[in-house]
Amino acid sequence: MFKQAAPGKVSITQDGWSADTTKQGFQGMTAHWIDVTEGKWKMKAAVIGFKAVSGAHTGENLGRYSVGLLDRVGIMDEKSSKACRLLIVSPNRSNVIGQLYTATLDNTGNNNTTCKTIEDIHIRRGLEWNSDEQQLPYFHLL
Repeated sequence: MFKQAAPGKVSITQDGWSADTTKQGFQGMTAHWIDVTEGKWKMKAAVIGFKAVSGAHTGENLGRYSVGLLDRVGIMDEKSSKACRLLIVSPNRSNVIGQLYTATLDNTGNNNTTCKTIEDIHIRRGLEWNSDEQQLPYFHLL
């Protein structure tokens, strides 16, 4: 899907939350990329997933859900990665350079582990992504 629509880097935004009444967890994700046609740049965006999350809201679990969604829509697979900037707003070693670029997260404690899990999966696949360098802070302002 994204290999044709966005041949370059893809930024993703992600938010996770729990329903107040049922405590069911959810994860939503959007993709953002720049389309360059005849030398003109145009920002593109698409909702790529909204999913109930089973299990604890640990960084490991959320990281696995994130990679699963990226795999399903073609932003990642076993041999490549197209995602650029990962924005997770949660209120409560290889020479293969992938396309997952940075992660922007709020101050929820499990977000560092979420990015580390995404990095570990990249490494196991022989892809490059450094959560320390590619994770950016995000703060909620009311």
